[in-house]
Amino acid sequence: MRLTNRDAKKVAHRAAEGVQIEFLDTRGVRPCRAKLRSMSLDRIDEVVVPEEALSEERNVELPMYVSMFVRHALERAMYLREELPREAVIAATLERYQGEVNNGGHAQFVANVGWYAEYRADIREGLAILGLNDAARIFADLEIFAELEPKRLATAGEAADKIDPYSCRETGQTQAR
Repeated sequence: MRLTNRDAKKVAHRAAEGVQIEFLDTRGVRPCRAKLRSMSLDRIDEVVVPEEALSEERNVELPMYVSMFVRHALERAMYLREELPREAVIAATLERYQGEVNNGGHAQFVANVGWYAEYRADIREGLAILGLNDAARIFADLEIFAELEPKRLATAGEAADKIDPYSCRETGQTQAR
């Protein structure tokens, strides 16, 4: 089973509801309206995204914009994970997980993102919220593998170019165990 942008969008939508602010489009073409309820220096309560990302025809881009906002807040603006909306952090983590796994399998995800407990908790929670039981089972199998085979997990970067046992590249499907 593959995670889709549509699945991540369900979580991301919760983080983007009810907010209002004006800012310039990154292309500099026109001012965009996005929504923002309140933002203080010690906590971000809502996520800022371009208004068009909330439209029905462009909403597949919403997870990307939420992820960009969260990553900027964490990496550039020096916010802590606890200072951001929980749903936005989950959506950003799921978006990253989806991208890495769909691009190079679970080995690539572990090699590029790492095996941090906070990311794993985000992924478990996000998959449960979305009701993606098959994907949650696959991730649980990966966690069991990591516990039983820590040395093999540590070499995931070396294995990223090999076929992932949880992915069928020929068909684009993921195997459930």
